[in-house]
Amino acid sequence: MEYLTLLWRAILDTLQFNQDVFQVVINGWLGVGVAAGVAFLGGVSLLVGQSVILFVNRVRPPRFFASLLLNGVLYVGDLLVWAWAVRLAARLLLGVQIPLWESIALMFLTAAPMLFGFLILMPYLGPVIERLLKVWSFLLTYQLVALGYGINWWHTVWVVGAGWLMTLVLHNTVGWPLAAALRRLRNWVAGVHLEHSTEELVVKLSNLLVPNQEEISELGMAKRNSDYINTEL
Repeated sequence: MEYLTLLWRAILDTLQFNQDVFQVVINGWLGVGVAAGVAFLGGVSLLVGQSVILFVNRVRPPRFFASLLLNGVLYVGDLLVWAWAVRLAARLLLGVQIPLWESIALMFLTAAPMLFGFLILMPYLGPVIERLLKVWSFLLTYQLVALGYGINWWHTVWVVGAGWLMTLVLHNTVGWPLAAALRRLRNWVAGVHLEHSTEELVVKLSNLLVPNQEEISELGMAKRNSDYINTEL
């Protein structure tokens, strides 16, 4: 019960840019556990927002929920890499270092806006909401890094930017085999071959819903033949 209370308070304080959230961060590994709960729920909510992929692929209910849980865990893993990169950048660029558990908790809390990830499922507004959530998360990242590491905003830009570049390099080098393995894991948990991206899904649905040029031509010829027969009669 205490954990749920701390989790709820951490979510509210983070979303409101309230500095009281540091009462959670400085709470040692218990604070990390609370912040991890925020990140896990954010990852689950994000996949709920993209659950059309699971529905279109006819994923069965047990595997559907297993996929949600897996996405929450993987999202926590992504934030662990992000925390490591930012911590390393702060140490190399500024000589600033904070406890490992504190850096991890800070990055986990940046996932708080993703708790609204389920709204991405909304027609038309979904992509806009997704961008707004990412901007919200980035603003939280700058605030939490600046306050957590005790650095000014200009230094924060350097640290966060360098950390982002590190993660980008990792994803495009050693991250390729890992990404392939994770795709196979997602497919195995879902029990089907999932689309790799929502863009591919949109193209697939468009091809199914919109007739191609040949089909349109055939329909036109059939209509003309029908009109000709009716005229003869």
